[in-house]
Amino acid sequence: MGLVGDTETAWRFFEGDQWYGLESGERLPVYNIIAPSLRYRVANIAMNDMQIYYTPLSSDERTEALARRLNVTAAAWWDRLRMDGVCWKMLKDSVVAGESYLYIYDEDGNCQVLDNTGVFLGDEEQPDIQRQPYIILLERRDAAEVRQSARAMGLPEEQVRLIQPDSAAKKVTTAKGGEESGKVTCLLYMRKEGQDVYFVRTTRNVVLGEEKCIRGLGCYPLISLVSGRKKGSARGRGEVLPMIANQIEINRNLVRRIVNAKLTAFSRLVYATDKIDNPQDLDQVGSAIAVNDSTVADIHSAVGYISPAPMSGDAKAISDEMISLTRELAGAGSALLGNIDPSTASGAAIIAVRDQAQVPLNENAAAFRRFVEEVAGVWLRLWICYQRGVFDEGDFTVAELVALRPRIRVDATSTTPFSKYAREQALDKLLEGGHITLEEYADALDDGSSVPKAKLTDILRKRKEKMYENVEGNGVFLAQ
Repeated sequence: MGLVGDTETAWRFFEGDQWYGLESGERLPVYNIIAPSLRYRVANIAMNDMQIYYTPLSSDERTEALARRLNVTAAAWWDRLRMDGVCWKMLKDSVVAGESYLYIYDEDGNCQVLDNTGVFLGDEEQPDIQRQPYIILLERRDAAEVRQSARAMGLPEEQVRLIQPDSAAKKVTTAKGGEESGKVTCLLYMRKEGQDVYFVRTTRNVVLGEEKCIRGLGCYPLISLVSGRKKGSARGRGEVLPMIANQIEINRNLVRRIVNAKLTAFSRLVYATDKIDNPQDLDQVGSAIAVNDSTVADIHSAVGYISPAPMSGDAKAISDEMISLTRELAGAGSALLGNIDPSTASGAAIIAVRDQAQVPLNENAAAFRRFVEEVAGVWLRLWICYQRGVFDEGDFTVAELVALRPRIRVDATSTTPFSKYAREQALDKLLEGGHITLEEYADALDDGSSVPKAKLTDILRKRKEKMYENVEGNGVFLAQ
């Protein structure tokens, strides 16, 4: 599939190593238009507050209470696992490489972002992870740690000694026990049978224990986020590869212009070698120049300068055109990269223009929302399988949660500066019009708003306390 080579190339161009493999003897300049375009895409999708909601199919007091417990637990897990940062990394990896994977490796929901080159699918044409016949995950672990785990599993010592680092060049002799240590490749194989999921881990020479079964899990603890899904493939095509050809030509044109400027843009000294006694002093300030030919009537016949030659503006024009058009076709033109003066437009107008410009990002945003929904689905299976989270207080049963069969919905609220600016403008107008009180205004403000919500709330609290003190001092009793 060329997956490894394409992924390595995509990351090199994104990180700015765009002259890789060229032996020029010097560091060549780069106009990296790929990185800001992709960071713009990632930021506009990731800067959304994701709220997970579990909605019961049937509504009564008991099911609604359980649904509320699910929602509170999901919010607590999201904060505890720092899922905002995980989502940023997932989105970045997906946009650059085409896809990324989140592996949830224990019952507490702890997770790890995996590279696309470290996930092997049983059916590369099946986009639904849960319908894969099997999945293999590639791991790079310390050989000494793997040996220790093998001994804990009861493997005989002759098999433990077969667990060796992948390359002799990477071996490091440790002081403890004198064992050779280093990185060893492990493969984690998983498959499903009904609602049961089976796992087994192996190195090149040793299978690390017997196959283990997690009964009732019902799903692979692996979620994919695919950017620009390819037709008939479980993989995606990132945003970098289509831009590489333009990026290379932009860099080449830049080097050509620089070389041309070095050769023609500066005046160059010319002198007659047989008429100048001290040519080494020609570039010295204030030095006298000795001419050894008495017939020289004009010094310019012995020493002179070649005037700079003008460079055609077509070279710069084509570079600028390629840069601007490549960004615009990628959905990240200069007008969309945040170069907006908020003093000349209202927040609502800015958001309207931004939302219209972000139409090409809707597919990525929808894929991201599906990813969060799938995370919420795996969490639900973990709570049922391990009886964690929702059941900590003991007032609900597993049977109730299984019978609930909730629908999962994810709401995304934009948290970009312009979105906050628009919300604050709307609240300011409501306050000025007398439609809300100052207390209601303070409650409605976001925690990260430009108006200091905490200070405003503190002022209102002190004002209320002072009012109570004045009333009690006058002998007036407040009604409960």
